Amino acid sequence: MQLFKYLNRTIYILFTVCAFLLLFSNQVQAISITSNINFAMPGQQVVFTSVVQVTGASADILNVFVDYGDGTSEDHIYNTDPYSPRTLSILSNHTYSKPGTYTVRLRATVGGAITIVGPNPVFIRQTVGRLTISRIQLYFENNRPEITIKRNQKPPALSVRIDYSGSGHLKGHWEIDGKRRGYVFKHLNKGPSVILKYPNIPPMPTFQFGSHNVRFVITDPAMNIKFPYAIYFVTSDEKKALASIPLIQPVDGEDITYGSLTFKWKPINKSSVYLISIFSTTKEERIFAAYTRQGEYTLRPDILKARMQPGEKYIWSVTGFNDQNEATAESIPSAFSFNQGTAFLPGQILLITEPN
Repeated sequence: MQLFKYLNRTIYILFTVCAFLLLFSNQVQAISITSNINFAMPGQQVVFTSVVQVTGASADILNVFVDYGDGTSEDHIYNTDPYSPRTLSILSNHTYSKPGTYTVRLRATVGGAITIVGPNPVFIRQTVGRLTISRIQLYFENNRPEITIKRNQKPPALSVRIDYSGSGHLKGHWEIDGKRRGYVFKHLNKGPSVILKYPNIPPMPTFQFGSHNVRFVITDPAMNIKFPYAIYFVTSDEKKALASIPLIQPVDGEDITYGSLTFKWKPINKSSVYLISIFSTTKEERIFAAYTRQGEYTLRPDILKARMQPGEKYIWSVTGFNDQNEATAESIPSAFSFNQGTAFLPGQILLITEPN
């Protein structure tokens, strides 16, 4: 009796397994879709690869559809009997006309009693957008936008970091003292940033004393901005006596009102242009620099608000240069601070709202 029960149980299990295998012997197991590019430009063709795994001996008629998510008609990319178990790779392409992020849907249907195992439909996201530059940062080998070197020294390494989104062709050129020195043409499509190095062909000139301005100018995509500068100073092994520039305003150690700020100094005959520099004692770095031919410089309110804070202490100095771009005079650094009582700019509107 026990042997009979055991045989019955064994036969039942084998029958169940066979029925399960028979039921699922004809089926489409899984589907997936990928695109050949993460970011595409409007008008650029995107190639999609749809993978469908067919495991049945006869899957009847298999239909595969792709909806590209931009309002166009669903694309019927496959309509055939696959005959035998296999993995199908089906290519399709689409061109988006407008920027945006689109949800692409892939679905499959089969005839008869064939089933599809796994998610159906499946989705991916496709981003379409023009190349947009959000930040340009120049720096030398010391990771700062300024460096001092000696005359005829090997030029320092110079790089520019460009933060961007979207994709497209980047066109630009390097400039040293206003002269074009090297061109860049590069396709960007992965992001979020790229670092370009100055090729040193031609090399940056280091034979002329004084300060030299370097910048990277982007011509495509068009940008209506003032591109940032990096500055390298060329000094001589021989120490030359520089004339002294008396600083007038603000007075050393003065605690001033946070608002419109004008720096004044006494011009020197040997100097035709002046470089004013402002340093933060908190960050221990230069936070602003500008050239002027006058004996004074007024800091714009937006620069003041973005880079300087009430209650902080700052150092400023002035260096004079002649027409040959040689340093001829310098000031003794002077300190000033903003008092804590004026934490807003004149003319600003302050708005207080409820937390909700």
